[in-house]
Amino acid sequence: MIEATSSPLSEFPSRTRSAVTNHKDVLPGLDGRSASARRFRDLVNAFLADMGGLDRCSEIKLGLVRRLAATTVQAEMLEARMVNGEAIDIGTLCMLASTRRLWDELVPPPTRQIACRLTTTYAGYEGESLLLQDLYRRGLQQPQIGDDLHAGDGNLMFWSHRPVAPWQDERWLVEMRRTLRPNAYQRLVLNEFASAESQFVDMSAWDQCVQPSLTPTLERIPIYVGVDASVKRDSTALVAVTFDKKAQVVRLVQHRVFTPAPGDPINFEATVEATIIDWRRRFVLRQVLFDPFQMAAVSQRLAKAQVPIEEYPQSVPNLTAATSNLFDLIQSRSIALYSDAAMRLAVSRAIIVESSRGWRLDKLKQQHKIDVVVALSMACLAAVRGQGKPGYDLFAPGLFD
Repeated sequence: MIEATSSPLSEFPSRTRSAVTNHKDVLPGLDGRSASARRFRDLVNAFLADMGGLDRCSEIKLGLVRRLAATTVQAEMLEARMVNGEAIDIGTLCMLASTRRLWDELVPPPTRQIACRLTTTYAGYEGESLLLQDLYRRGLQQPQIGDDLHAGDGNLMFWSHRPVAPWQDERWLVEMRRTLRPNAYQRLVLNEFASAESQFVDMSAWDQCVQPSLTPTLERIPIYVGVDASVKRDSTALVAVTFDKKAQVVRLVQHRVFTPAPGDPINFEATVEATIIDWRRRFVLRQVLFDPFQMAAVSQRLAKAQVPIEEYPQSVPNLTAATSNLFDLIQSRSIALYSDAAMRLAVSRAIIVESSRGWRLDKLKQQHKIDVVVALSMACLAAVRGQGKPGYDLFAPGLFD
């Protein structure tokens, strides 16, 4: 196959070709003043720069670059709406983010003597990273021509399960094992496909955060509250934490769990609302985060009572932020807990479910109760985000100055 040295378009005078063909415009009739148009133009220029410049791109490649830039802009707009709490068509977002579709679009052009699709990655999730798994299996079927190197059938694959960078020494591996979740370590360090579900935290890490001398307190200190509510099926949990500025740790202050009985749903006014009002009287209540799905009436009454309550819908971005924050606090021993067998049991039954959109807490079995863990994650997030706001020193100068 001989590589083409000129395009058939050069046979026609530039004045007879369209502005898009002459690369004067990126798209016909495009109003370049809008934010999306500027982002599209920036992406096209960035992609062309990565490919060596406009002179190195055939019309086929340039068309693929435009498709990829347009898809990226549309996906970013949908993602921004989702993060802002708006309802979006998840199917459309998944279609735009389809790696299989992008892979098909980037088929090597026959006009180039040497053309390839280069993929640099680490292992993905079992049952989700289907394209990557197909490429991995195909590569393993080819003859091995070197250490971790396979070639054949138009495919060249280097896939190693051993650290290859010089800075990936034993000390680094120990740190990664300590800070990463098991399935994240399996994927990112061992380069092995892993399940999207894994235990939330190592219980030994949780136990190291428990301080035997710590007990639920009623001292008048600033607190942040997380509420995970359910009327009939699951339990309803409220967790109050504070932030120790001297020790730079989140400290568990109080928690309450209400479990509905068959035929006797939870009365939110007598449980959730009464508990929050009581805590406001006893503590300096900074913020209450709650999922508005079950607590619309209660939140309205509390807001009228001047309780600093804020909606925290359990969307994927919100769940990812709260869950990852709690995980980091536990892994870094930056949370101080009092001993509670029921809470420990709930944590041991909590798992992480990961996807391309984020990760969230879930439970091993439907009958398991992890509401107190969800409430704890929301309270801790409020406490960490609340740092830097004025008012701490006024109420507990010995602890919070």
